[in-house]
Amino acid sequence: MKDYIVGISGLGLSGYVFFASKAFQRLGSGLSEDPAYYPRILAGILAAMSIGLLVGALRKRNKIEIKFNRALLINLGKFLGLLIVYILLIVPLGFIIATALFTFSMIWLLGGTRKQALVYALPISLLTYLLFSYLLKVPLPKGILQFI
Repeated sequence: MKDYIVGISGLGLSGYVFFASKAFQRLGSGLSEDPAYYPRILAGILAAMSIGLLVGALRKRNKIEIKFNRALLINLGKFLGLLIVYILLIVPLGFIIATALFTFSMIWLLGGTRKQALVYALPISLLTYLLFSYLLKVPLPKGILQFI
């Protein structure tokens, strides 16, 4: 059942991203690609993966249901709370710091140690920032790190 829910949700999200990207406007003449190019590629990849998940779920047709227990709901609430805080902090703190804090918190929430969270959080946020800012030319909020 969860594969159906995730697959349909993924298809819905990919459709939304694809059609919402029509509203993206060029910020300058230096861009060689349409601003909607990368979001549409990602939406297509998400749609293909969602369709694959749905096809796999239809093939299996297993009757395993997710049993919600208190711990699962508490972890879901923690995740949603962290996600809301991340969204609120990404502009004032900047992408690098907010993503590092979010990654650290998620690793710790998922059972990792503080050492693991510290080792992975900053490199993940830096690599993601470099990938999007310099390779894909997608501007991300710098926040308090305006000098970068």
